[in-house]
Amino acid sequence: MISARYRLLRTLGSGGMGRVWEAHDGRLDTRVALKELWLPPAMAPEERAERLKRAELEALNAARLRDHPNIVTVHDVLVEDGCPWIVMQLVSGGTLQDRLTDGPVSVSAARRLAKALLGALDAAHRHNIVHRDVKPANVMVTEERQILLTDFGIAASEAGTGLTATGVVVGSAPYLAPERAKGEKYGPASDLFSLGVTLFEALEGASPFHRESSAASLHAVAYEEAPRMRRAGPLEPLVTALLAKAPADRPSVAEAAAMLKGKDWPNKPSEGTTGGGRQGTAELPTKTTAEKTTAKQTPTKKATTKKLPPQKKPAAPAAQKVKLEIANEAGAQLRVRADEVTVGWAAARTTATFKVKAAARAIEVTSSGLNRGLWQLKAKPGETVRLAARKRGKDLLLSSAGTSAPASRAPSSAGSSSAGASSAGSSSARPSSAGSPAGSGAKPSGGTSNSTDNSGTGCVLLVLAAIGLALLLYGQHQGFSRWVSHELHDDASTSKVGDCLFYDTHQDADKQAGPVGEWVRVPCWSAAAEYEVSSLYAPLSATGTRTCTAGGTPVVLTGRTLCATRK
Repeated sequence: MISARYRLLRTLGSGGMGRVWEAHDGRLDTRVALKELWLPPAMAPEERAERLKRAELEALNAARLRDHPNIVTVHDVLVEDGCPWIVMQLVSGGTLQDRLTDGPVSVSAARRLAKALLGALDAAHRHNIVHRDVKPANVMVTEERQILLTDFGIAASEAGTGLTATGVVVGSAPYLAPERAKGEKYGPASDLFSLGVTLFEALEGASPFHRESSAASLHAVAYEEAPRMRRAGPLEPLVTALLAKAPADRPSVAEAAAMLKGKDWPNKPSEGTTGGGRQGTAELPTKTTAEKTTAKQTPTKKATTKKLPPQKKPAAPAAQKVKLEIANEAGAQLRVRADEVTVGWAAARTTATFKVKAAARAIEVTSSGLNRGLWQLKAKPGETVRLAARKRGKDLLLSSAGTSAPASRAPSSAGSSSAGASSAGSSSARPSSAGSPAGSGAKPSGGTSNSTDNSGTGCVLLVLAAIGLALLLYGQHQGFSRWVSHELHDDASTSKVGDCLFYDTHQDADKQAGPVGEWVRVPCWSAAAEYEVSSLYAPLSATGTRTCTAGGTPVVLTGRTLCATRK
C-alpha cells in the first residue's frame, strides 16, 4: 500500500530513473498508474531534498496540463519513505516504441502523430513547461488510437543547465537537441528537435542519431546530419526543418503545424545563431542574478562587461559576407547549405536570398529523393552570387546565373568585364561597357544566348508544372489515382506493416464472372490508398478460416493472408 490508499498490483515498465506500476485506488475504486521515482541511497540529504522538490514541481507542472486530450493526466504527487510517487491516468495500450517493433508507420499515421504531439507541446510551452524528453518511449498509443505524451516528471531529473549521469539522459541521448548535447541553454525549440527525431524514427523505422554508445549518440546529435529520408513523402520538409542544428533555424509550433497542412517553410538563414531560437529559453535564471550581484559590487566593471560581448560576437559585417541568390527551378523545396551548414530553404519556383560567409567554399542543395547538387563558391566579400537550381532526372544541377561585384569594387573598364567571360556565366550578369563595339562578331549582352536559355527554362518549367499537376491529381483525385495505379503499382505480397493497399478491379473478358481484381500496393499519400496493413498474418479461427480482429479486413495474397484497416 502506498499512502494507505493505492495498492500496487503489477509492474508496467521500468527505466533508469524509476518504474511504473498499475495500482488500485481504494478511495475511488478505480485503476491508476503510479510512477515511482528512484533516488540513490548514498545521495546527500541536501541533494535528496532538492531532487524531491524538483520532482514535485515538475509533476505539478504536468498536472496543470491535465485537461489536454494529448497529455497523460497527472492526479496527485506524494512522498512515501523519502521517495516521490506520481499518480497518473492508467492508459490501456502501449508506447510508440512498442509499436515500432512491427516496422515504421504510414505517412498518414505519422501525420496524426505529429498533429497530436504538436498540440501537446504547444499546451506545455504556453505554460512555460519544456518537456525535455520527447521520444517514442514517452508517447502512448491507446487501443482507441489516441496519442498521449507522458513522462513530464521523469524529464525533471536533469539538473538545470547541463547533462547529468542519470539513466534518463543516457537512455535519451539520441533524442536530445544539439544545444542540450553541448550543455548549452535550451528552451521550447529543443522539444521540437526531439519531436523531429521521433517522427524520423516513426517514418523510417530507425533513429537517425542512435549509435553504439551514448557518447557517440551525443556526438551524432551535435555534429552529424540525419540520413536522407525515403518514406516520409510530403512530411520530409517538416521533419528536416525540425532537425535543424541551430534552434533559431527550427520552426515554431505554429509554423510546424502550418507545414503539416502543406504550407511552405519560409527561408530562415541561421547567421551562426546558437542560442535558444525564436521561442526563447525557459531555463537558467541564475546568470542574471550573478550579474546583478556583480553590478552592486563593481559597477564600473559591469559597464565594461556589458559593452564587450557586442564587440566580440557581432554578426559578421556585410563586407565579410557574400549575398547568395538561389533561383529554384527544380520543382521541389530545396535545402541550401554552405560548407555543410544549413543556411535556409528555397521554396519551389521562387528565388531565395541568403547571406553566407565569404570564406565558404562549397554550396550544396538537397531535396528528398534527389541527388545533391554542388557548386564551388569563388566570390569576394560583398559580391552577389546568383545560382540556378534545376533538376535533370534524379540529379540536382547548380549553374551560375552571374556574380556581381559591390559598387566599391565594380570593374572600371570593359576589359575587366570581358576578362571574366570564360568563367561559368559570370560575364552575363555584369553590365557591358557603354563603349563596347557591336561589330567584330561580338555578341551583345542579353542577346541570343540569353533568349535560348530563357526558352529552355520555359520548357523545363512547363514540364515541371505538368509533373506537379499529375502528382497533385494522383494524391487528391481518386479516379485518376486508381487509373495510374492500375498499371503503376507494387506487388502487395511484399507489403509491410504501415504500407497502403487498394483492390484494383477490372471486368472479366466474358462479362459473366462480374468484377474481379487483385490487391496492389500503392503510396500512402495517393488517393487510391484505401487500406493500411495492420498485421502481416491473419490469425486462424476455430473454424479454420483466417479472420482479423478490431475491424480488420482479411487481404488474401499468394501464400499468406494480411490484415488491413480502412483508412
